Amino acid sequence: TGEYYEETATIYSSSLAGKKAVYSRSLSALTDFYHIRLSYENSFDLHKISAFAAYEQSESWNKNLWAYRMGLPSGKKPYLWAGQNEERDNGESLGETGRVNYFGSVGYNYANKYMVDFTLRYDGSFNFPKDSRFGLFPGVSVAYNVSEEPFMDHLSWLDVLKVRVSY
Repeated sequence: TGEYYEETATIYSSSLAGKKAVYSRSLSALTDFYHIRLSYENSFDLHKISAFAAYEQSESWNKNLWAYRMGLPSGKKPYLWAGQNEERDNGESLGETGRVNYFGSVGYNYANKYMVDFTLRYDGSFNFPKDSRFGLFPGVSVAYNVSEEPFMDHLSWLDVLKVRVSY
């Protein structure tokens, strides 16, 4: 998917150091985003297996232009060309960012009582230093659903009690 954003603003002021002034700004931004995901789920008897693998990529560009001019002859012409040449400025900034992510998960569930989930991410970002743009991030989670045990049936005030440990 792609998203384009544009904003333009012109502001007139008569209070900057007692002088009439105008400020104008224009911002343009473009973002491209890609996401692909493959999923798998299967159940047999009391066993449930789930897995997915995904890929994401995002690229963004932006451009910001601005200008101001002070010493306008009147508030009737709040235009950049109408002010004095001595008190003016303009500028431009450009930006570009990007990231890419590979990630996935594999989960196993037995009788809705014992669960384990493994995750793995390999992320890269333009914001990280050049020599370490990518990082590997593993994770594991193990859970025990105590409320599925027969000895918990008489506790009507407790719906779910689950103990989970993750790293």
